[in-house]
Amino acid sequence: MPVTALVGAKYFQELAPGVAMDRAEHVSMQAVARTPAGTFRRCLKLRETTPLEPDVSLKKYARGVGIVEDGSTKLVESSG
Repeated sequence: MPVTALVGAKYFQELAPGVAMDRAEHVSMQAVARTPAGTFRRCLKLRETTPLEPDVSLKKYARGVGIVEDGSTKLVESSG
């Protein structure tokens, strides 16, 4: 993930043709994630895709915490 997050930024997370070709796109920097660990505001929301699978994954990252939501999986506890 780039140090500077910009809405619309696209990049490969993994690039091994035929094995792993994960791509990410920044779709929001103002997402809200409501999890059992709390509500996180101003999250970076990513859309992840790969030409190897039809699924689209949406993930949210909170500053200083990391990933707080991955599809239906949500952060349960944070020690930070």
